[in-house]
Amino acid sequence: MNRHLRDHLLHVVTALPAAAGTANSDPIDLGAATPWVTTESFNFVVKVDALPALEDDKAATLTLQDSGDGEAWEAIPTLAPLIVIGAGGTGSGAREVIFKVPPTIKRFVRLALAVEADGGDVTAGNATLELVG
Repeated sequence: MNRHLRDHLLHVVTALPAAAGTANSDPIDLGAATPWVTTESFNFVVKVDALPALEDDKAATLTLQDSGDGEAWEAIPTLAPLIVIGAGGTGSGAREVIFKVPPTIKRFVRLALAVEADGGDVTAGNATLELVG
């Protein structure tokens, strides 16, 4: 049984964009400009649904971004993006990755989503970002 504590204010779900498109999740507000004191106790969980319509050799990329003011966003340099690639005519399976919260994290965090051109119609799929402790 998963014993992570969950707070629904720290859980966002976003539909994937159309091929050649991008989308961003709503941000999660960590409540402090640099909440480094507690970061070692928390993880980000990034999930993406199975994407059966993702075309072979095409990618959907999920990147964690942070911002100090909720306006200017940058990829978090210490966290690699989650990339799923279609294969075998069956798209991609569901994925879940857990990331440690880095001590340099800024106050706001969101998930940036991108699907390659000619990637197929994956708009029925969702991506989830949550903070768990």
